[in-house]
Order: sequence, then structure tokens, then C-alpha cells
Amino acid sequence: MPTGAVANDTYVYWSNFGGNTIGRANLDGTGVNQSFITGANHPVGISADDTHIYWANQGSNKSAGRTWTGRTSRRPSSPPVPRPRV
Repeated sequence: MPTGAVANDTYVYWSNFGGNTIGRANLDGTGVNQSFITGANHPVGISADDTHIYWANQGSNKSAGRTWTGRTSRRPSSPPVPRPRV
């Protein structure tokens, strides 16, 4: 079940909550790929720019994911490292 959608200048992306995937299609609706990104864990939110796709995982690991828009493998985002106070 899609739980979010976003588009950039080239594609529309959506999160598939039950399928644990991120889908992608051309803006004109062709080239649909329900499993463009695999390995998500109940993705619920999605955002994209021209170079990256970002999503939130609601599953057991409650993490965020990020990948290049042209790749198909999942790469978890690292939490920001706090800067030391001077």
C-alpha cells in the first residue's frame, strides 16, 4: 500500500508500506517499478531532490533511509554528529 509520494524533475517516487519497497515511475506514468529500492522497513514518508531519495522506516529499526536517485540499493542515513561546543 503506498503511504507517500513525491516527484522531482524526472520521476515520481512512492513508499510501499506492506512491500517494504520504494517505487518509481516516469512523470508520464510509464516505466513503473514497484521495487526500485528494496530493503526498506515499512517506509512511511518520502522526499526527493535531484540527487537523493529520503524516507522514514516505521518498522522495528525506526530509521531513515537515503539513496542516490539512480541506484537501487538501500543505504541507511547516519544520524548527525553533534558539533562540540567551544
